[in-house]
Amino acid sequence: MGLAFSPDGKRLAAGFGAFSSLGGFNSQRGGVAVWDTEALTKGGKPRYLPSDKGGVAGVAFGPDGSTLAAAFRGPNYAGGGVLLWVTNGPHPFGDPRTFSEGQGAITGVSFSPDGKRLAAVSSSRGTVTLLDVAQGLPVGGKLTTVGLTTDAAFNADGTTLAAGFRFGGDGGVALWDLSEGLRIGDVPDVLVGPTVGGLEAAGIAFLPDGKTLAVTFGGDVALVPTDPPSWIRQAGSIANRNFSPSEWVRFFPREPYRRTFENLPGGSHEAGSAKSL
Repeated sequence: MGLAFSPDGKRLAAGFGAFSSLGGFNSQRGGVAVWDTEALTKGGKPRYLPSDKGGVAGVAFGPDGSTLAAAFRGPNYAGGGVLLWVTNGPHPFGDPRTFSEGQGAITGVSFSPDGKRLAAVSSSRGTVTLLDVAQGLPVGGKLTTVGLTTDAAFNADGTTLAAGFRFGGDGGVALWDLSEGLRIGDVPDVLVGPTVGGLEAAGIAFLPDGKTLAVTFGGDVALVPTDPPSWIRQAGSIANRNFSPSEWVRFFPREPYRRTFENLPGGSHEAGSAKSL
């Protein structure tokens, strides 16, 4: 996001220079403005952290507030990367470290809960790159969505990463299990609902339970579950029945029959009943 409070609420950071007066992404320069929130209420001026590498589209403080990351992109999405400032110590907000430069325009950043990893979003490439904060190097391969990636967020224990994306006039959320390095899948559209489905997932954030995701679609916000068992429960409540034996053979011809929803009544598969189970 382009705005971020420090964890203690004492600082507010805002990226600038990402948009031109014509609405394009053509800025050669940009940076981050950082306010002391107490001084801000009294009209205090911000500290400016300039960047000659491009406009800053997203900022994020580390979980302990000791670091500030900024996503930058060059004119017309040509190049980009991540800037990282130390916010405390004898020389706060000195020269920043530069990460992931040359990997495409970076449009968003998000810290893992332990502050050891940073998710860098490249909208134009439809990817999320995990960076080791200490080393400034990528961790594993790029995580790819099926469209233009808009935002990324870690869950509370850092084991799941969610990324919003858009594809044409559609959109959604992709999920990865980071402990296994595997993509869980995309949040099913049916769980988002008809009110907000089919639009760009512009912003995402996990709730503290780590299993629920707040997603902004257009002018609406949806709370959607992110754990597959909850998807199964939701699908059962919508279908209100199990597969019939004939349906099971049609969709899963190589799998032995089983009831998908144990809480729903069913007939006898052994008897070859064709009624819904």
